[in-house]
Amino acid sequence: MFDVYLDEAGYTGSDLVNREQPVYALASTTLPDEVARDLVDRCFGGVRARELKHSVLSRRRRGRGQILCFINALAEHPGTATVTVAHKECVLVGLIVDFWVEPALYLDGINLYERGANIGLVNVTYLTLGALLGIEGRREFLWRFQVMVRDRTVFSYESFWRTVNELCRDHPDFESLFGIFEAANMRLGVKHLWKLPEHLADLGDYGLLQTVSHWRDRTAEPLLLVHDKAKALVRNKDHWEALLAGSVPPAIVGQDRRATRFRIDATLQLADSAAHIQLQLADVVAGATATLLSSNTGKAPNEPAYVDALRESSLLERCLIGGVWPSDRVRPEDLETEGPTYGDAAEYMSTVISNLRHRRSEE
Repeated sequence: MFDVYLDEAGYTGSDLVNREQPVYALASTTLPDEVARDLVDRCFGGVRARELKHSVLSRRRRGRGQILCFINALAEHPGTATVTVAHKECVLVGLIVDFWVEPALYLDGINLYERGANIGLVNVTYLTLGALLGIEGRREFLWRFQVMVRDRTVFSYESFWRTVNELCRDHPDFESLFGIFEAANMRLGVKHLWKLPEHLADLGDYGLLQTVSHWRDRTAEPLLLVHDKAKALVRNKDHWEALLAGSVPPAIVGQDRRATRFRIDATLQLADSAAHIQLQLADVVAGATATLLSSNTGKAPNEPAYVDALRESSLLERCLIGGVWPSDRVRPEDLETEGPTYGDAAEYMSTVISNLRHRRSEE
């Protein structure tokens, strides 16, 4: 089997407006045992801790130097590490678009995902909120949405949508933009809130499918995914096992560059990171990436020299394979979303998981 080791950094549960950790990162590595051990011996000699963790190593000058040594040494093994990232506040805007605007438009026969219209709307909304409300005002707006999808009370629902109404009233030049959200809510109502998936804002398994698809395209062997015991994966392990199985119906779902090819034929194993050096190295890559990119969100770095050194290495940037990050891109040609539209991804995955439940109920 082709072994892939995955670990995360910046996990804050359903709190996506967290000031201290504004970025989530999922890293993976396929380093063989002997190569991983050599990197540890070369770069982390003298570390007495039970396992290597970026959050611990980065607190001291010596540890930061060891991390930089490893990042530079990893460049000797190109193509053995990936990172998927999420700008958490931008993710919240995406949740409004994907779980409120898109379902309302779908009722009228409009596919918001076609040619990346959803991504363009997220970018425009995120930047416009910042321009109108400032950084703190945008965070307050997104916090209200987060509370609504977490608490799911009539009070939190009315509080958030009252804020949207005030935006339309106070900024008439942008009513055409925020009016989309207001109209979607009028179409769906509070009952839609109660139908949303549980743990909607929890990023604990974010980026996993994209990462697995990346490695699936690079080998014909079955994949063994060794992941640190993340809470979301423990909770959703059955669902992931169903989606990753080699027995699911073959299909291509999604659209353009965002399409996913099934079958994936992968086995998911949740493990103690102390038992696998590669998991610890994935933690270091994820933590270093989250630290570097957090400085791009406006968060002042605790160690500016360390962040500058990470930026100068450029390796982490070459490891990036995707994620969610705000930009000023809105046109399909700029978003690289001009490709074909395939099957409905949500419908396919829902059917696979439903079939699993049905089979187990008959056993």
